[in-house]
Amino acid sequence: MSKPINVLITCVGGKFMYDFISCLRAVEGVRVIGADADSEAVGQLISDSFHIIPMASHDPDLFVESISDIIKTQNIDIFIPSADEEVAVTAEHYDHFKQLGVTVSFGNPQTVKDIADKFNLLKTLKTNDLYDGNFYLIQSEEDISEKLYALGYPDQKIIAKPRLGRGSRGVFLFDKTKKNYEPFLDYRFCGTGNESVFIKAMKERGLPINDIVLMPYYDGQFYDVDIVAKKGELQDICIRLRQLKNQFSPTSTGHKITMRPEVIDYAAKVCKAVNADGIFDMDIIQTPRIIVAIDAAFRFSGSVGASRTAGHNMPAQLVRSLRGEFITRMDVKDNTALRPFWVMHSIDEVKENIELSR
Repeated sequence: MSKPINVLITCVGGKFMYDFISCLRAVEGVRVIGADADSEAVGQLISDSFHIIPMASHDPDLFVESISDIIKTQNIDIFIPSADEEVAVTAEHYDHFKQLGVTVSFGNPQTVKDIADKFNLLKTLKTNDLYDGNFYLIQSEEDISEKLYALGYPDQKIIAKPRLGRGSRGVFLFDKTKKNYEPFLDYRFCGTGNESVFIKAMKERGLPINDIVLMPYYDGQFYDVDIVAKKGELQDICIRLRQLKNQFSPTSTGHKITMRPEVIDYAAKVCKAVNADGIFDMDIIQTPRIIVAIDAAFRFSGSVGASRTAGHNMPAQLVRSLRGEFITRMDVKDNTALRPFWVMHSIDEVKENIELSR
Protein backbone atom coordinates (compact mmCIF):
# COMPACT_ATOMS: atom_id res chain seq x y z
CA MET A 1 0.00 0.00 0.00
CA SER A 2 1.50 3.33 -1.03
CA LYS A 3 1.68 6.27 1.36
CA PRO A 4 -1.63 8.19 1.43
CA ILE A 5 -1.81 11.35 -0.67
CA ASN A 6 -3.96 13.82 1.23
CA VAL A 7 -5.67 16.19 -1.20
CA LEU A 8 -7.62 19.17 0.15
CA ILE A 9 -10.23 20.48 -2.27
CA THR A 10 -12.67 23.33 -1.67
CA CYS A 11 -16.18 23.88 -3.06
CA VAL A 12 -17.23 20.28 -2.50
CA GLY A 13 -20.82 21.46 -2.67
CA GLY A 14 -20.39 22.03 -6.40
CA LYS A 15 -22.89 20.54 -8.84
CA PHE A 16 -20.34 18.21 -10.48
CA MET A 17 -18.22 17.39 -7.42
CA TYR A 18 -19.10 13.68 -7.62
CA ASP A 19 -17.20 13.48 -10.92
CA PHE A 20 -14.26 15.50 -9.60
CA ILE A 21 -13.79 13.39 -6.49
CA SER A 22 -14.17 10.19 -8.52
CA CYS A 23 -11.39 11.44 -10.81
CA LEU A 24 -9.07 12.06 -7.85
CA ARG A 25 -9.67 8.58 -6.48
CA ALA A 26 -8.26 7.09 -9.67
CA VAL A 27 -4.81 7.91 -8.25
CA GLU A 28 -3.70 5.18 -5.86
CA GLY A 29 -3.54 6.31 -2.26
CA VAL A 30 -5.49 9.56 -2.62
CA ARG A 31 -7.54 10.66 0.38
CA VAL A 32 -9.98 13.49 -0.33
CA ILE A 33 -10.36 16.13 2.35
CA GLY A 34 -13.34 18.26 1.37
CA ALA A 35 -14.07 21.83 2.42
CA ASP A 36 -16.92 24.23 1.78
CA ALA A 37 -18.58 27.27 3.34
CA ASP A 38 -21.91 25.43 3.19
CA SER A 39 -22.55 22.95 6.01
CA GLU A 40 -24.96 21.19 3.64
CA ALA A 41 -22.35 20.63 0.92
CA VAL A 42 -23.25 17.29 -0.65
CA GLY A 43 -19.60 16.44 -1.38
CA GLN A 44 -19.01 15.83 2.32
CA LEU A 45 -20.72 12.46 1.94
CA ILE A 46 -18.02 11.15 -0.39
CA SER A 47 -15.03 12.96 1.13
CA ASP A 48 -12.82 11.13 3.61
CA SER A 49 -13.25 14.09 5.95
CA PHE A 50 -15.11 17.39 5.68
CA HIS A 51 -14.46 20.87 7.05
CA ILE A 52 -16.57 24.03 7.02
CA ILE A 53 -14.53 27.07 5.99
CA PRO A 54 -15.33 30.78 5.62
CA MET A 55 -15.79 32.24 2.16
CA ALA A 56 -12.57 33.78 0.86
CA SER A 57 -14.57 36.66 -0.62
CA HIS A 58 -16.06 37.54 2.79
CA ASP A 59 -13.08 37.09 5.12
CA PRO A 60 -9.76 36.38 3.35
CA ASP A 61 -7.71 36.28 6.55
CA LEU A 62 -10.04 33.81 8.26
CA PHE A 63 -10.05 31.70 5.08
CA VAL A 64 -6.25 31.48 5.18
CA GLU A 65 -6.33 30.64 8.88
CA SER A 66 -8.93 27.90 8.40
CA ILE A 67 -7.14 26.32 5.43
CA SER A 68 -3.84 26.46 7.34
CA ASP A 69 -5.39 24.59 10.29
CA ILE A 70 -6.71 21.88 7.95
CA ILE A 71 -3.30 21.56 6.25
CA LYS A 72 -1.61 21.06 9.62
CA THR A 73 -4.14 18.74 11.26
CA GLN A 74 -4.84 16.60 8.18
CA ASN A 75 -1.25 16.43 6.89
CA ILE A 76 -2.31 17.82 3.52
CA ASP A 77 0.00 17.11 0.59
CA ILE A 78 -1.88 18.99 -2.17
CA PHE A 79 -4.25 21.96 -1.85
CA ILE A 80 -6.70 22.66 -4.71
CA PRO A 81 -8.68 25.91 -4.25
CA SER A 82 -11.60 25.75 -6.65
CA ALA A 83 -13.21 29.21 -6.63
CA ASP A 84 -11.72 32.35 -8.20
CA GLU A 85 -11.70 34.27 -4.91
CA GLU A 86 -9.97 31.35 -3.18
CA VAL A 87 -7.35 31.18 -5.92
CA ALA A 88 -6.71 34.92 -5.59
CA VAL A 89 -6.33 34.78 -1.79
CA THR A 90 -4.12 31.68 -2.03
CA ALA A 91 -1.88 33.46 -4.55
CA GLU A 92 -1.57 36.42 -2.15
CA HIS A 93 -0.43 34.05 0.64
CA TYR A 94 1.49 31.63 -1.57
CA ASP A 95 4.73 31.78 0.44
CA HIS A 96 2.81 31.11 3.66
CA PHE A 97 1.28 27.92 2.25
CA LYS A 98 4.62 26.85 0.81
CA GLN A 99 6.19 27.20 4.27
CA LEU A 100 3.52 24.83 5.61
CA GLY A 101 4.92 22.19 3.27
CA VAL A 102 1.83 21.87 1.08
CA THR A 103 1.88 21.81 -2.72
CA VAL A 104 -0.61 24.31 -4.14
CA SER A 105 -2.38 23.34 -7.38
CA PHE A 106 -0.77 26.24 -9.24
CA GLY A 107 2.70 27.77 -9.32
CA ASN A 108 3.89 31.22 -10.37
CA PRO A 109 1.54 33.24 -8.10
CA GLN A 110 2.36 36.55 -9.80
CA THR A 111 1.01 35.21 -13.08
CA VAL A 112 -2.14 34.12 -11.25
CA LYS A 113 -2.64 37.69 -10.06
CA ASP A 114 -1.92 39.16 -13.49
CA ILE A 115 -4.21 36.89 -15.49
CA ALA A 116 -7.14 37.34 -13.09
CA ASP A 117 -7.22 40.84 -14.61
CA LYS A 118 -9.12 40.42 -17.89
CA PHE A 119 -7.54 43.55 -19.37
CA ASN A 120 -4.06 42.23 -18.59
CA LEU A 121 -4.97 38.87 -20.13
CA LEU A 122 -5.90 40.53 -23.43
CA LYS A 123 -2.74 42.66 -23.33
CA THR A 124 -0.63 39.54 -22.80
CA LEU A 125 -2.34 37.77 -25.71
CA LYS A 126 -1.88 40.80 -27.95
CA THR A 127 1.81 41.14 -27.06
CA ASN A 128 2.39 37.49 -27.95
CA ASP A 129 0.46 37.62 -31.27
CA LEU A 130 -2.34 35.48 -29.85
CA TYR A 131 -5.06 38.07 -30.43
CA ASP A 132 -5.28 40.55 -33.30
CA GLY A 133 -8.48 42.33 -32.28
CA ASN A 134 -8.95 45.60 -30.39
CA PHE A 135 -10.13 46.07 -26.81
CA TYR A 136 -10.48 48.98 -24.43
CA LEU A 137 -10.70 49.73 -20.73
CA ILE A 138 -13.59 52.01 -19.77
CA GLN A 139 -13.12 54.29 -16.76
CA SER A 140 -16.14 56.57 -17.04
CA GLU A 141 -19.52 56.96 -18.70
CA GLU A 142 -17.95 59.49 -21.07
CA ASP A 143 -15.60 56.79 -22.46
CA ILE A 144 -18.36 54.45 -23.56
CA SER A 145 -19.58 55.94 -26.85
CA GLU A 146 -16.11 56.65 -28.22
CA LYS A 147 -14.78 53.18 -27.44
CA LEU A 148 -17.93 51.38 -28.61
CA TYR A 149 -17.77 53.05 -31.99
CA ALA A 150 -14.03 52.39 -32.24
CA LEU A 151 -14.89 48.69 -31.94
CA GLY A 152 -17.49 48.89 -34.73
CA TYR A 153 -20.68 49.46 -32.76
CA PRO A 154 -23.56 49.63 -33.64
CA ASP A 155 -22.88 47.33 -36.63
CA GLN A 156 -20.81 45.01 -34.42
CA LYS A 157 -22.07 43.57 -31.14
CA ILE A 158 -19.74 44.36 -28.22
CA ILE A 159 -19.10 42.57 -24.93
CA ALA A 160 -18.53 44.46 -21.67
CA LYS A 161 -17.23 42.71 -18.57
CA PRO A 162 -15.70 43.76 -15.26
CA ARG A 163 -11.91 43.90 -15.32
CA LEU A 164 -11.78 41.71 -12.21
CA GLY A 165 -15.08 39.90 -12.71
CA ARG A 166 -15.91 36.27 -12.20
CA GLY A 167 -17.62 34.10 -14.81
CA SER A 168 -20.74 35.68 -16.30
CA ARG A 169 -21.27 38.14 -13.44
CA GLY A 170 -21.63 41.64 -14.83
CA VAL A 171 -21.23 40.56 -18.47
CA PHE A 172 -23.25 42.72 -20.87
CA LEU A 173 -23.81 42.35 -24.62
CA PHE A 174 -24.25 45.63 -26.49
CA ASP A 175 -26.85 45.06 -29.20
CA LYS A 176 -28.36 48.08 -30.99
CA THR A 177 -31.63 46.20 -31.64
CA LYS A 178 -32.39 45.77 -27.93
CA LYS A 179 -34.31 48.80 -26.63
CA ASN A 180 -34.88 47.33 -23.16
CA TYR A 181 -32.74 45.31 -20.79
CA GLU A 182 -33.06 41.57 -21.46
CA PRO A 183 -31.42 39.29 -18.88
CA PHE A 184 -29.48 36.20 -19.88
CA LEU A 185 -29.56 35.14 -16.22
CA ASP A 186 -32.35 36.30 -13.93
CA TYR A 187 -30.40 35.98 -10.68
CA ARG A 188 -27.33 38.05 -11.61
CA PHE A 189 -26.58 41.12 -13.72
CA CYS A 190 -25.87 39.48 -17.06
CA GLY A 191 -27.87 40.58 -20.08
CA THR A 192 -28.15 42.58 -23.26
CA GLY A 193 -29.36 45.96 -24.52
CA ASN A 194 -28.18 49.02 -26.40
CA GLU A 195 -25.84 51.70 -25.08
CA SER A 196 -28.46 53.71 -23.21
CA VAL A 197 -29.92 50.53 -21.71
CA PHE A 198 -26.48 49.61 -20.35
CA ILE A 199 -25.96 52.99 -18.69
CA LYS A 200 -29.44 52.93 -17.17
CA ALA A 201 -29.06 49.34 -15.92
CA MET A 202 -25.71 50.10 -14.29
CA LYS A 203 -27.04 53.18 -12.52
CA GLU A 204 -30.19 51.38 -11.32
CA ARG A 205 -28.02 48.74 -9.69
CA GLY A 206 -25.56 51.25 -8.22
CA LEU A 207 -22.70 49.75 -10.23
CA PRO A 208 -19.74 52.03 -11.04
CA ILE A 209 -18.92 52.61 -14.69
CA ASN A 210 -15.20 52.04 -14.42
CA ASP A 211 -12.70 49.21 -14.84
CA ILE A 212 -14.88 47.69 -17.57
CA VAL A 213 -13.31 45.85 -20.49
CA LEU A 214 -14.86 46.25 -23.95
CA MET A 215 -14.10 43.81 -26.76
CA PRO A 216 -15.88 42.55 -29.89
CA TYR A 217 -18.47 39.81 -29.49
CA TYR A 218 -17.25 36.73 -31.37
CA ASP A 219 -19.99 34.35 -32.48
CA GLY A 220 -18.35 30.97 -32.91
CA GLN A 221 -17.46 27.65 -31.32
CA PHE A 222 -17.13 28.11 -27.54
CA TYR A 223 -14.74 25.76 -25.74
CA ASP A 224 -14.02 25.02 -22.08
CA VAL A 225 -10.34 24.13 -22.05
CA ASP A 226 -8.78 22.45 -19.00
CA ILE A 227 -5.01 22.18 -18.86
CA VAL A 228 -2.20 20.77 -16.76
CA ALA A 229 1.04 22.68 -17.38
CA LYS A 230 4.59 22.67 -16.08
CA LYS A 231 6.57 25.93 -16.19
CA GLY A 232 4.81 27.18 -19.30
CA GLU A 233 4.74 23.85 -21.12
CA LEU A 234 1.42 22.15 -21.78
CA GLN A 235 1.43 18.62 -20.35
CA ASP A 236 -2.17 17.58 -20.93
CA ILE A 237 -5.34 19.20 -22.20
CA CYS A 238 -9.03 18.45 -22.55
CA ILE A 239 -11.29 20.53 -24.80
CA ARG A 240 -15.06 20.51 -24.44
CA LEU A 241 -17.33 22.28 -26.90
CA ARG A 242 -20.17 23.98 -25.05
CA GLN A 243 -23.59 22.75 -26.12
CA LEU A 244 -25.73 25.12 -24.09
CA LYS A 245 -29.09 26.77 -24.63
CA ASN A 246 -27.64 29.79 -22.84
CA GLN A 247 -23.93 30.37 -23.48
CA PHE A 248 -23.77 32.62 -20.40
CA SER A 249 -24.96 29.85 -18.05
CA PRO A 250 -22.54 29.31 -15.14
CA THR A 251 -23.20 25.55 -15.06
CA SER A 252 -23.03 23.01 -17.85
CA THR A 253 -26.11 21.59 -19.52
CA GLY A 254 -23.98 19.77 -22.07
CA HIS A 255 -20.57 19.48 -23.72
CA LYS A 256 -18.86 17.56 -26.47
CA ILE A 257 -15.24 16.43 -26.32
CA THR A 258 -13.66 18.19 -29.30
CA MET A 259 -9.89 17.79 -29.46
CA ARG A 260 -9.22 20.28 -32.26
CA PRO A 261 -5.47 20.37 -33.17
CA GLU A 262 -5.55 24.12 -33.87
CA VAL A 263 -7.11 24.79 -30.45
CA ILE A 264 -4.50 22.58 -28.75
CA ASP A 265 -1.75 24.50 -30.56
CA TYR A 266 -3.24 27.85 -29.55
CA ALA A 267 -3.66 26.74 -25.92
CA ALA A 268 -0.04 25.60 -25.78
CA LYS A 269 1.09 29.02 -26.96
CA VAL A 270 -1.03 30.75 -24.32
CA CYS A 271 0.49 28.48 -21.64
CA LYS A 272 3.94 29.57 -22.72
CA ALA A 273 2.94 33.26 -22.94
CA VAL A 274 1.58 33.36 -19.38
CA ASN A 275 4.06 30.81 -17.97
CA ALA A 276 1.20 28.63 -16.73
CA ASP A 277 2.20 26.15 -14.06
CA GLY A 278 -0.07 23.46 -12.65
CA ILE A 279 -3.82 23.84 -13.03
CA PHE A 280 -5.08 26.15 -15.80
CA ASP A 281 -8.43 26.78 -17.46
CA MET A 282 -9.43 28.90 -20.45
CA ASP A 283 -12.61 29.89 -22.27
CA ILE A 284 -11.73 29.92 -25.95
CA ILE A 285 -13.80 31.02 -28.93
CA GLN A 286 -13.06 29.87 -32.47
CA THR A 287 -14.50 31.60 -35.52
CA PRO A 288 -13.53 31.10 -39.18
CA ARG A 289 -11.10 34.01 -38.71
CA ILE A 290 -9.85 33.92 -35.15
CA ILE A 291 -9.09 31.78 -32.12
CA VAL A 292 -9.02 33.79 -28.91
CA ALA A 293 -9.01 33.13 -25.16
CA ILE A 294 -11.62 35.42 -23.65
CA ASP A 295 -11.05 34.33 -20.05
CA ALA A 296 -8.55 32.30 -18.05
CA ALA A 297 -8.16 31.07 -14.48
CA PHE A 298 -5.82 28.94 -12.43
CA ARG A 299 -8.43 26.40 -11.44
CA PHE A 300 -10.32 23.74 -13.37
CA SER A 301 -13.71 24.48 -14.89
CA GLY A 302 -16.57 23.31 -12.69
CA SER A 303 -17.48 20.38 -14.94
CA VAL A 304 -13.95 19.12 -15.69
CA GLY A 305 -14.73 15.75 -14.08
CA ALA A 306 -17.33 15.00 -16.72
CA SER A 307 -14.54 14.31 -19.20
CA ARG A 308 -13.70 11.03 -17.45
CA THR A 309 -16.67 9.57 -19.35
CA ALA A 310 -14.53 9.98 -22.47
CA GLY A 311 -11.50 8.41 -20.82
CA HIS A 312 -9.87 11.68 -19.83
CA ASN A 313 -9.06 12.33 -16.18
CA MET A 314 -7.58 15.80 -15.76
CA PRO A 315 -7.74 15.97 -11.91
CA ALA A 316 -5.71 12.73 -11.73
CA GLN A 317 -3.23 14.11 -14.25
CA LEU A 318 -2.86 17.23 -12.10
CA VAL A 319 -2.04 15.18 -9.00
CA ARG A 320 0.55 13.15 -10.91
CA SER A 321 2.15 16.31 -12.32
CA LEU A 322 2.27 18.09 -8.95
CA ARG A 323 3.99 15.03 -7.45
CA GLY A 324 6.66 15.15 -10.13
CA GLU A 325 5.51 11.99 -11.87
CA PHE A 326 5.86 11.60 -15.62
CA ILE A 327 2.49 11.94 -17.31
CA THR A 328 1.48 11.14 -20.86
CA ARG A 329 -1.58 12.29 -22.78
CA MET A 330 -4.56 10.04 -22.15
CA ASP A 331 -6.37 8.17 -24.90
CA VAL A 332 -9.40 10.43 -25.23
CA LYS A 333 -12.52 9.27 -27.03
CA ASP A 334 -12.98 12.31 -29.25
CA ASN A 335 -16.43 13.61 -30.20
CA THR A 336 -18.05 12.17 -27.06
CA ALA A 337 -21.22 14.14 -26.24
CA LEU A 338 -21.74 14.72 -22.51
CA ARG A 339 -24.91 15.49 -20.55
CA PRO A 340 -25.39 15.73 -16.75
CA PHE A 341 -27.60 13.24 -14.89
CA TRP A 342 -28.52 12.60 -11.28
CA VAL A 343 -26.66 9.64 -9.80
CA MET A 344 -26.98 7.55 -6.67
CA HIS A 345 -23.80 6.62 -4.82
CA SER A 346 -23.23 4.50 -1.72
CA ILE A 347 -21.78 6.26 1.32
CA ASP A 348 -19.99 5.13 4.47
CA GLU A 349 -22.32 3.86 7.16
CA VAL A 350 -20.96 6.41 9.63
CA LYS A 351 -22.29 9.18 7.38
CA GLU A 352 -25.78 7.73 7.17
CA ASN A 353 -27.07 10.13 9.82
CA ILE A 354 -26.06 13.16 7.71
CA GLU A 355 -29.32 14.11 6.06
CA LEU A 356 -28.91 17.03 3.66
CA SER A 357 -31.79 19.19 2.53
CA ARG A 358 -30.84 19.04 -1.15
